[in-house]
Amino acid sequence: MIPKLLLVTFIFTTSNALHTQAQEYLLSGKITNSKLEPLPYASIRIKELKTGTTADNNGAFSLQVEAGKYDLIVTMMGYKTQVITVAITKDYRQNIKLVR
Repeated sequence: MIPKLLLVTFIFTTSNALHTQAQEYLLSGKITNSKLEPLPYASIRIKELKTGTTADNNGAFSLQVEAGKYDLIVTMMGYKTQVITVAITKDYRQNIKLVR
């Protein structure tokens, strides 16, 4: 009985340790044009993770990401695509201006 209890305790402790190592941070910001007007529904994609989001009607966006270095690809019809490299080690705010 004691060996089974030790095994269960070991598995539980190990799985919790692995789970807590992958801390996520908030990557957020606002997409605007050169006049600082919000660009609603611009697309923000993280190249390395093959994931992304769309800005809301005020141009704001947010994503949960693990620590690391990422390329953000920001696009919107009628504007030049921008690629911005960010290094995430804590919650991070990145405002982005798109130009025509």
